[in-house]
Amino acid sequence: MIRIALFICITFFTNIITAQIFDKKPKCSKEIFLLSDLDTISNKTKEYKALKCVSRKNLGVRLGIGVSGYQYDDKTKSVIGNHGGPNFNLSIAYDKLNIGARFKPWTFNPKQELEVENKTLPETAKVNIIKLDYYAGYSIDLKKLYSIEPYLGYNSSLLKVINEDELGETFAFEKRAGGFLFGSTFNKYFEFQDFSYIAAFIDIGYATTDLSKIHPELGKGYFEFSVGIAVKGFAKKQNYKKIN
Repeated sequence: MIRIALFICITFFTNIITAQIFDKKPKCSKEIFLLSDLDTISNKTKEYKALKCVSRKNLGVRLGIGVSGYQYDDKTKSVIGNHGGPNFNLSIAYDKLNIGARFKPWTFNPKQELEVENKTLPETAKVNIIKLDYYAGYSIDLKKLYSIEPYLGYNSSLLKVINEDELGETFAFEKRAGGFLFGSTFNKYFEFQDFSYIAAFIDIGYATTDLSKIHPELGKGYFEFSVGIAVKGFAKKQNYKKIN
């Protein structure tokens, strides 16, 4: 994982130096169209040549999927262990501003027995840890369709035992835990259609979530590293550009 992360980072920064930049200017076809307008003064139809153009609106959407790795403090690690898991994210963009949410589930077996509601949760239990992130970010566009997006947000985490029938008992953890999160997403975009992109991304962040509010044997905070792909597109409008 560390070697892959280093390779991606080196590739990212060594390729930033040159080439294409994000461009909001209208994109026009090379094909020339012959159009006509009615002259209201002479009441005659006038023909003119024009290019069909597509321009970008500010509103856009991004849908992504990735894999995340989590590094906890020693207290949490002794119960949950450092682990990976899927990362599903959706965000709405308005020009360079982004508001979004991430859904990050994982299932683990406790590394030690836990007391939950005066009952013993065994190591054979299957426990879902579900993280929900809500965040806002700003996209700093660079050369060669790279971008850096610092973000701030809020994380909500919960634990739920999913094999209670097998264990023969029910277990309910106290409540959700929440905390602030911050980090940056590094993107490399590939334009496959006018103002529509596929992106490869890496994300590095930290959450202050106090997991001890869920169970006293857990600790506070975690680091997160994610890699994945996303699709991002902006709303478009079409018009014709008159040429001489």
